[in-house]
Amino acid sequence: MKNKRKSRWNYRLFLRNIIVLALLLFVGYSIYSNVVRGKTALLQVSYEEVPLKTAHRALLILNESVVTSHNSGLFTPQVVDGAIVDKGQIIGQLKIELLEDDAAAPETPAAPVIDEAALRAEIDVLYDELAQALRANNHILAKSLKGDLTMKLDRLKKLIEANSDSAYLDIQQVDMVGQADAAVGQVIDVEANRPGLVSYYFDGYESIINYQNLYKIDYDNLFSEQITPLNQHLQAIHVNQGIFKLVDTLSYYLACQIEPSEMASFDLDGEIAVAYRGQPHRARVYDVFQSGNGAVLIIKLNAYIENIHRQRSVDVELTREKVRGIKIPHSALLERGAEQGVLLADDDGALSYRPVKILAAEQDFVVVQEGVFQIEGADGQLVTQYSIRHGDEIVKDVANYKEGDIVE
Repeated sequence: MKNKRKSRWNYRLFLRNIIVLALLLFVGYSIYSNVVRGKTALLQVSYEEVPLKTAHRALLILNESVVTSHNSGLFTPQVVDGAIVDKGQIIGQLKIELLEDDAAAPETPAAPVIDEAALRAEIDVLYDELAQALRANNHILAKSLKGDLTMKLDRLKKLIEANSDSAYLDIQQVDMVGQADAAVGQVIDVEANRPGLVSYYFDGYESIINYQNLYKIDYDNLFSEQITPLNQHLQAIHVNQGIFKLVDTLSYYLACQIEPSEMASFDLDGEIAVAYRGQPHRARVYDVFQSGNGAVLIIKLNAYIENIHRQRSVDVELTREKVRGIKIPHSALLERGAEQGVLLADDDGALSYRPVKILAAEQDFVVVQEGVFQIEGADGQLVTQYSIRHGDEIVKDVANYKEGDIVE
């Protein structure tokens, strides 16, 4: 009898332990589901000013003149690279010598300039497509085509203006020193014909990538290249070879590669911060225009950046003026057809879809407009959309939830 009672007692104890363990698991899961998981799944959004930082490939564009020589010989510099000189200051001395390869002209890269005829042909095609879209009452397509056409017309206008000035400006780009009838052994003082910064770094693009050609350059191809100037501070100078460059100390420009959709977010003459090699520098937006399938942002630096004249292709980070809106992670965005939205939790935790209008995007987040915004419907009429507001709670990661779910 004792063995039977003991066996029955152990059986009851086992069942009781199982029931207690099940209750503990249930309570633990409820706490995790309702407190931990529920709270970590939601993000309370706020309306704020968000600084935008974006990384860009850029080209350094200078207003510079190349100093070459009528004579070959040995050049002895008296000024170091990067020095600021006055007009008339002696940069070095050239001793006339005959060099064997004077007849060999230095090679210049093929000029990546905009083809005006091709640009006009693209504009004609856009005109025809816009007319067809209007006849078909396709207002959304017409609006998009109108934007593309406006950008290309602006680029054509700038290109025509640049071409009309090029004959005068190209003459100013190269300065010759020396004398055609100089005797071998004669020593010539090489002076600066204007004030500026002395540079001995050449990359072969001096006649192409310069301020005078700002609107004539085909930037698409140049952005994909890594152009690195080399120090040509050599003693042996050949006829027509660059000895040094004089750089205007008041005109330093960066041509940055951007997306066409970003063009409207840059205000002409607006302030912008440029980080180069981790150091911040102040600058202003000089211009923004369409280029091929992309767009170009021209920035004018407020001051010289040490040794930047030795570069051509550079990587920079831009911080634009702050954008006012609601900052949310990319994981919170839900695509629904052609629009994007989020899952909004109400007071009971029920999730519903809300459309959003993206104002700006970075690698880790987007900034969306708060409250009400309007979009153009298929009939060309404006449609009011109700979006999220300051203090709302949205799902952080829409991959784990769907509309109608409840987050307690």
